Amino acid sequence: MLTRKLLINSLNNIVLFLISLIYIIPLWMVIVNSFSNRREAALFSLNLPSEWLFENYIIVFQNANVLRSMANGLLYGVVSCLVAILVSSAASFVLQRRNTKGCKRIYMLFMVGLVLPLSIIPTIVLTQRLGIYGTYFNMISLYIAFNIPLCVLMYYNFMSTIPRSLDEAVTIDGGRPYQLFFYVIFPLLKPVSFTITLLVFTGIWNDFFFQLFFVRSSAMWSMPMTIFGFFGRFGSEWNLVSANIVLGVIPILIIFIAFQKQIVDSLVAGSIKG
Repeated sequence: MLTRKLLINSLNNIVLFLISLIYIIPLWMVIVNSFSNRREAALFSLNLPSEWLFENYIIVFQNANVLRSMANGLLYGVVSCLVAILVSSAASFVLQRRNTKGCKRIYMLFMVGLVLPLSIIPTIVLTQRLGIYGTYFNMISLYIAFNIPLCVLMYYNFMSTIPRSLDEAVTIDGGRPYQLFFYVIFPLLKPVSFTITLLVFTGIWNDFFFQLFFVRSSAMWSMPMTIFGFFGRFGSEWNLVSANIVLGVIPILIIFIAFQKQIVDSLVAGSIKG
């Protein structure tokens, strides 16, 4: 029995290791090529470079406007996450606590937003007529609207596990609805809020689609669009393109490394609550 269990665990470890190679090998290739010369990078080899060229990153910083694109990505991600979390958590609280037909219909409208594709042309026309097309406000509004249905779904399901007796206790003590939400309910949503922040921020940081259609100026690009534009100029110099890709990945890696304990705790707590 013990031998069989050991065999199964060994096979599981082997399968997981092989699956991890799907992610590790491309990442290793990009990192190695980012320090290689032009000829070696064109071979897409997994070998270490014959000479480590740190100046590749200096060239990228001088030509790719990296700091500006990172600042744009942070602006889009942080503001959109904060607004989406506040709006969706408050909406989910009302929809989950008020068991009426109207609230159920509103909740279903949010769920429709998860499956319906975005109509690009009508959205462009609408933003142009509103006079916000090609602005930071336009981009942040789109990111918020796009992510709210997923946030509502996660908050709604998580909030159903919070006992209503807390609501009754606060109400009996004379607490107002906003006090009930901000001082009692919202702190209990920390696990799912952390998970939502991770999903939404990562999606916005890696976004290419919205910026391709709704951004006029390269000064508003975040890292994916900057890499796209840089590739158009230095497409044959894969060492420079790889260095630019590495710079775009570094902030997300730092977030995962710095908050890995909180990320795991939030995912585990969310799965247990659900």
